[in-house]
Amino acid sequence: MIDMKPFLVVLDPGHGGEIDGVPVTAGKCSPDSEGPLRFIEGVFNRQMVTRLSDRLSAAHINYFCVAPNSGDTSLGARVRVANNLNLHNTAFYFSVHANAAPTWYLYLNDIWVQYNSRTPGHKDFFYANLNNSSLVRDIGGWNSVRGIEIYTSIGETRSDLCATIIMEEVSAAGIPDLMPVRADYLSDGDVDKEANYYVLKNTVMPAVLIECGFMTNKEDVKLMSDPTFQELLALSWLNAIQRIQTEIFYK
Repeated sequence: MIDMKPFLVVLDPGHGGEIDGVPVTAGKCSPDSEGPLRFIEGVFNRQMVTRLSDRLSAAHINYFCVAPNSGDTSLGARVRVANNLNLHNTAFYFSVHANAAPTWYLYLNDIWVQYNSRTPGHKDFFYANLNNSSLVRDIGGWNSVRGIEIYTSIGETRSDLCATIIMEEVSAAGIPDLMPVRADYLSDGDVDKEANYYVLKNTVMPAVLIECGFMTNKEDVKLMSDPTFQELLALSWLNAIQRIQTEIFYK
């Protein structure tokens, strides 16, 4: 029998949103600041948290948002609020973000050639980077990096199990047919990447941070701006959270 202890999803929409048409957090936007591909990460994060909240309510799953307005609540404040709930054994922290990747250019054979910062395997990339003379970084341009990533803190914890379930449900929803999943094939080989992000290493409950696509990639921006895609993603998260509740917390 399932132990019906209270279960709570702690929702964290990353960064600040938008107030009077002005992004609260500088730099967290697509290169197209005014055109049809205008994308503000904090606005998207809140859209996704709202969609997920609606689905959690319908499924009678309790939730709490650590950044309920458009302001850029500090990381410390987000974590303090979550930890002060005193539900470390029955709460799950879910942080929603969109990603970005800078563009790098190499000066080769008298021309500038674009290289991707996430694929540095080309020998000329390393050569130029080490010499630090013919490599420049453009943080404002579009590039080819795209895909969904999910992060946990470093080491094996219950957060890893939660991340695996989330990405299983993302895949089951057919999302990889629309946007690739960027799993961690470089370290321990599982689906989640590990990082010392503040909200992951300082929360007392299992915590994951999902990057829903790259705001520096046009195709990802189009998808993340599409309400149909947003609903599909939110539904996959709901299915994952229901599994997390029964398979990890109440098994």
